[in-house]
Amino acid sequence: MRRGKLFRTHFLRRCRQVRPGARHAAGLSYNLAAITDGAFAPTITSALVMNFGIQTLGWYLGAMAVIALVALVFFRESKDVDFEQ
Repeated sequence: MRRGKLFRTHFLRRCRQVRPGARHAAGLSYNLAAITDGAFAPTITSALVMNFGIQTLGWYLGAMAVIALVALVFFRESKDVDFEQ
């Protein structure tokens, strides 16, 4: 699933349907997330490897995986939820 599709599911239909070419908050948040994900992760891993060795890269990736799994546990399924209420 693409991240853009995931963002669209969190907004009401009337909020998602804007005129063609209009900018909206979902697009902004998607692009800011892509920038921060792409900017900080390589910087952090480079600093860890240079200061503490290559094995810290594995620890960092493992910690990020644990954080993602914990976050996933707290998400609720929303495919059957009527957002038009």
